[in-house]
Amino acid sequence: MREISRYRASLITLRIIIKNKIHAILSKNGIKIKYSNIFGKKALKFLNELESRDCYKKALIGYLEIAKVLSGEIDKITETIKGLVEENADAKLLTTIPGIGYYSALLLISEIGDINRFPSAKQLCSYAGLVPSVYSSGGRTYHGRITKQGSRWIRSVLVELSIHFIRRSTHLKDLYERIKVRKGTNSARVAVAREMLKIIYSMLKDKRPFYIDLSGRLLVIHSLSKG
Repeated sequence: MREISRYRASLITLRIIIKNKIHAILSKNGIKIKYSNIFGKKALKFLNELESRDCYKKALIGYLEIAKVLSGEIDKITETIKGLVEENADAKLLTTIPGIGYYSALLLISEIGDINRFPSAKQLCSYAGLVPSVYSSGGRTYHGRITKQGSRWIRSVLVELSIHFIRRSTHLKDLYERIKVRKGTNSARVAVAREMLKIIYSMLKDKRPFYIDLSGRLLVIHSLSKG
């Protein structure tokens, strides 16, 4: 599961590189594209019909062909991932969280492994490198940036998805706003990712789905008081 999810991630990265190459060609020619999805049907039609110098045209068409192959492979591996999630109870449980789809669920489960190997939510957060570094000076203890040790995959996917969690939960939104005022947007998103990983720990330990009541309060929070 881990290699399958990482393979898909590598394909996405390659497609982003190709996307940036295409934007670079357009920039060199002073061309602005109005489509947000550069690989959408309308955008592709625009790019294929674009008139430019032969050297740029060849590169542009070549990059579009590579992007087409990558997109096809991403679609195929996504179907494989969907099947794996449907067969895995823990991965399927994580898809009850707003914002977490088949790929994110499989990646998290494959990186976490057996949840019982972590005695507490704090240790899982430490494994993901989402806890602040601690250092002492002059007899005082200070907390610095997150350690970024352990699984960068868990850390990156939860930070990326943090905006979805914020939109759906007043608890996480309040947390985000408090940290943002004191430490900035990046630190606030990391704090939300860390809180979300604690929730995921609770879900996997108790085998229960994610749930938010009408007030936007997370109903799994109460079980995290000791985490």
